[in-house]
Amino acid sequence: MAGAKETGLGRYGAYWVVLLFCLGLGLRALSNGFVNYDDPQLLLEPAARGKLDLNYHNLVEFLLPDPERSFIPLRSLVFSVCHLFGGTSPWVFHLASLILYAGLGLLVYRLAHFLLAWGEENTREPAGALTGHNFWPLFAALTFCASPLNVESLAWASDVKDLLFAIFWTACMVSLMSGESSGRQWKTLVLFLLALLSKPSAVMLPVLALAWYWCKPSGRPAFRQSVKFLWPLAGLTVLYLLYLIPHLKLFAGYAHEGGAGSTLAGALKVYFAYLGSFLFPTGLSVRYLVRVPLSFFNPETVLYALAALALVLLAALAWRSGRRLPAFALLWSGIAFIPASGVIPLEILRADRYALTLLPVFAVALAAILRDIQRRLPRPAVRIALYSVWLIPGIFALLFIQRIGVWRNSETLWRDTLEKEPGHFIALNHLGAYAVELGDTTAALDYYRKALKSNPLSVEALNSQGILLEKGGAKAEAGELFRKAFALPQSRSKTALNLGAFYYNQGKAAEALAVLGEALSQDPGNAGLHYQLGLCHNKLGQPDSAFMQMLSAQRSEPDNPEYPCGMGRLLVQHGKLDLAADYLQRALSLDGEFVPGYIGFGEFFMASRALDDSKMSFEMALKRDPGNTEALSGLASVMGQQGRADSAAVLLETLLAKKPDDCAGLSNLAAAYLSLGQPARARAAVLIAIGCDSTQAGNYLNAADIYLRLDSLAAAEQMLRRLEALEPGSARLIQARHNLEKHTRPQS
Repeated sequence: MAGAKETGLGRYGAYWVVLLFCLGLGLRALSNGFVNYDDPQLLLEPAARGKLDLNYHNLVEFLLPDPERSFIPLRSLVFSVCHLFGGTSPWVFHLASLILYAGLGLLVYRLAHFLLAWGEENTREPAGALTGHNFWPLFAALTFCASPLNVESLAWASDVKDLLFAIFWTACMVSLMSGESSGRQWKTLVLFLLALLSKPSAVMLPVLALAWYWCKPSGRPAFRQSVKFLWPLAGLTVLYLLYLIPHLKLFAGYAHEGGAGSTLAGALKVYFAYLGSFLFPTGLSVRYLVRVPLSFFNPETVLYALAALALVLLAALAWRSGRRLPAFALLWSGIAFIPASGVIPLEILRADRYALTLLPVFAVALAAILRDIQRRLPRPAVRIALYSVWLIPGIFALLFIQRIGVWRNSETLWRDTLEKEPGHFIALNHLGAYAVELGDTTAALDYYRKALKSNPLSVEALNSQGILLEKGGAKAEAGELFRKAFALPQSRSKTALNLGAFYYNQGKAAEALAVLGEALSQDPGNAGLHYQLGLCHNKLGQPDSAFMQMLSAQRSEPDNPEYPCGMGRLLVQHGKLDLAADYLQRALSLDGEFVPGYIGFGEFFMASRALDDSKMSFEMALKRDPGNTEALSGLASVMGQQGRADSAAVLLETLLAKKPDDCAGLSNLAAAYLSLGQPARARAAVLIAIGCDSTQAGNYLNAADIYLRLDSLAAAEQMLRRLEALEPGSARLIQARHNLEKHTRPQS
């Protein structure tokens, strides 16, 4: 490499070295799985709902801007292509990331070749030639590719957006540096547009272009670029900002605690954390790199400020001696860093991936420094130095491959974080979620309790622990956790859904309505809030209001089958069967495997007295979800109406073994026992049902009938009085009193 002769690899040897190096580095990632660091939310759940299918509807949805979500359509396109070829197999997504990463490595080599050619370097040789002239650009590219800070973007399947952003960011600058022909200018504009479609942070590219125009060598034809070309870049940026500004509310998460000094202190700490992690990439983990507020005048911040001042002074001295690369490298890293610096109040995790556009110029600067040192060495030491520098990408490569294994699955990732930072509440929350996936509720509760001990304001821990406790029967403790979470300002909508569902399941529809309504006033477009409000209105005997809320949910998320299904089941409940069938069919057309849709049709056919069709629908639901309690309950009702009380009782006993507090199941089981001539068992079941839900009038009607069979007339009368309190003057109350009178008349 130190010699000037071109090897047999010809004009493209350096490109081949970079390409093969990147592919070899990332090969281990192909055996990794998904991790619960947005992978389920972005890749698995949308795939299950058909949102990743390459069809016209999905293309329109993610290619057109939406005020309710961030606009990064290229990521959605990559996800859809991966899903087309590999479904939800993780290796296909990892393969796509590896290919993109290799492409980024090639672009960084091209960038290094441009930047390191400033001054007296000979630029007539092919850029890809494997010659001594290209030694330092190749070193810079391989050092960048092997930086362990890049592992997160490569090994985390969901981070395709940062890879795409870095590719088009780098390609745009390479194109800008290449010349001023009209064709090249249009190519640069297209690359800038693609960068914007990859990630909003690309709005900083025109600022970087200005920095390049200010710093670029003015006397070399290969670097000429007309300032007039900056106007189209600026115009495209203004148009994008007009679209982007209303979306910033999606990301705004915190105020500048501690004022401007705290913000600047945090930015300095993060910047030097990235620089230090690039030079000494050990102890990396997924964590916050800075916690606000910080004091600008503490010793640590003063040292960072002095280091920043020293870098500026060194760049200024280099500029005076005619060397502009240090100034441009400093400007590049500063401009690329601004979106993740905290200067803009965005609630983001300052993770490794945000350094992806800083690292190319870090690598180039390191190569330039080492090149200057090498030139000052005595001739006998030059060859030793040139061989020795390869230890840097070599050591980086070993650390890179080792860190890929950390991202193998959720457990390895978050346990690694806990080893680096014990008590890290984010890692504990994710390990809790992983334990839930494995069905280990005990371990999950332990992780969530530790997360709350570390951070009592963790909404994720409060909600997740509450859900598990509610399922385990600790309803009072679960409710307290949900209320604590709802009192916090973060994630109010998600917490309201949990607390609203808790109140609804406790038979407190009015309390649920108040909580959901308060959250909806802050998040009026939230489909889940509208849907739960509909359930509450229905519970309170307001079917028209319920239907309108569910209709609002469907309008907000027209592709979610849950909402038309809920509307169909609501219409069945209130006897509007013609309309109900249309909505239920719409739900199944959106997702042919949607179990509640088959349950809804089971209820529809039961209301239509088509019991065989109803039975078939419930069985189709159970075929897809054998433990579904609603389907078991519905099938038991069909069996009961067909006179097969014994089969109904077996199904209901299976249901209650899975869900002991199923109030409707208990009530139906009481009726089944009564039909089988077992009034004592029926009484035990109906009393538990009444304790489960004291607002269900049907339970008191069943209880009165059971007590009549047992000749407990006083108890039957008591049940009818409780029924009268709920349904004064109702037809079934009148009929029940008539039956009681018939039963007592022979004794009078």
